[in-house]
Amino acid sequence: MADILVQFHATSEELMSFIEGCAKEFGVYAVAIHCGPSFSARRIDLASDHIDRNEPPDRAALSVEPPDMSARSAYAFSVRNPNCLEFDIGR
Repeated sequence: MADILVQFHATSEELMSFIEGCAKEFGVYAVAIHCGPSFSARRIDLASDHIDRNEPPDRAALSVEPPDMSARSAYAFSVRNPNCLEFDIGR
């Protein structure tokens, strides 16, 4: 699995707005990933859900295919979804 690291300087709110916009514009799947203290990954239904701007995820992912949501860790999510574009959201 190849990695490309590009620094994107934005607030977490700006980044989440960017991800929502990309998902809507290109019709891709969006996933909010919380890494700790317990891992959770949740597909975002953009028709009804809005990303909680007060508690942004640790990562977000975009995928053209339905993502495999069976992962129990961030690493497992990345392995099971090699075609996802993942964003690490710094704090």
